[in-house]
Amino acid sequence: MYNYICTLSSVKKVLIITYYWPPNGGTGVQRWMHFSRHLKALGWDITVFTPDNSESSIHDNKLLDYVNGIKVIRSKIWEPMGLYKKFTGKKKNQKIQPGFLNEGKRKKNSEKIALWIRANYFIPDAKCFWIKPSVKKIIELQKKEKFTHLISTGPPHSVHVIAKKVKEQVSIKWLADFRDPWTNIDWFPKLPLTSSSLKKHHSMEYEVLSQADEVITVTPTLSEELSEISGREVSTITNGYEENDFEKFKSHSTDKIIFFHHGSMNSDRNPIKLWEFLSSQIQNSEDWNKRLEIQCYGAIDNSIIKKIEELGLLKHLNVSPFVAHDKVIRALEHASICFLPINKTQNAKGIMPNKLYEYIASDKPIVLIGPKDGDAALKLSKQKHVLIADFDEEIQAIEIERILNSEVDQSFKHQFSRKNLSKELNEVLIKLS
Repeated sequence: MYNYICTLSSVKKVLIITYYWPPNGGTGVQRWMHFSRHLKALGWDITVFTPDNSESSIHDNKLLDYVNGIKVIRSKIWEPMGLYKKFTGKKKNQKIQPGFLNEGKRKKNSEKIALWIRANYFIPDAKCFWIKPSVKKIIELQKKEKFTHLISTGPPHSVHVIAKKVKEQVSIKWLADFRDPWTNIDWFPKLPLTSSSLKKHHSMEYEVLSQADEVITVTPTLSEELSEISGREVSTITNGYEENDFEKFKSHSTDKIIFFHHGSMNSDRNPIKLWEFLSSQIQNSEDWNKRLEIQCYGAIDNSIIKKIEELGLLKHLNVSPFVAHDKVIRALEHASICFLPINKTQNAKGIMPNKLYEYIASDKPIVLIGPKDGDAALKLSKQKHVLIADFDEEIQAIEIERILNSEVDQSFKHQFSRKNLSKELNEVLIKLS
């Protein structure tokens, strides 16, 4: 039950444009699925504009319970993924994971050609064919609904382009939310872009950043990067965890030593030093060899599986590629240690994955692998139950033992609840009014 006091003098009407919405699952849906319901509780009239036939890799029908009562307008979208699959020989029902550009193997010539076409003809992304019909539909919708606020959340960044074009034609306050970078995202340098295509990306990014009435993003470093691109202030409202998911959360003791990860792991997130530590443990300790289990909920790049196999850990690995979010939370109850490998890329300092906040909410020991001056490390640096190791830093058994036996600051996690973060968002929207 909410105890919010609405500070608005009258109801404000918000249209949220998002590609990801239940029954789509995965991390992309979490942020605005929860923000929308909390904003509604704060007195905002919320409508969501989203595709009705999106090419999403994960479906989770149970998430629909969270957004019961939120008005949703679904608009058809055409995506070229069918052509891509046919051209590259992939199965029609095969799902393509965002960020898995190489999937741990050498690409066929057909895949290289398809990637070049995707990079240079589908700008800013493969959802670009949704832009024109969406702009037309939203402008018609605005005549009837008179929305006061427009929110776009990307990626995909085609969503921001839709909002920009709507803003150019109607009077409305626009907030652009960047859940991930645009041109600074880790896989962007891997795109075989021509000079003109690269220029177009940067131009579109600048236009969105400069024309939005307010821009928010998820980490301090990303706020700084977007500010440098646009010459304007960009606010940080981090991701977080949903309190309802942890109301009945209870840690369970087990005979196993469970190293837990949820979310995708592409080749840039391969925690080699962790695998080497675990390999050493099972070789030198029969107890570890009997008890160790590596539980991964989400897609894993083939290169990571290969490394795990090389180090003799394959029999200890349990991978579940697509699991409903509520089941992941239940599995988290049995974890001994949560591990979080940050992408080993140029933008590593600004990465704070959504899973981090659920690890924090669980009060479980955490092994964070990434830059010690990164946003995630700085946020966790004072927590006794956390081990922070740089990418190439050896992990010591004594440090694992330390975090397993450390006390947890129970008050630390509350700043990351979606309910509290929504109050920050509420103030931003009121300021726009």
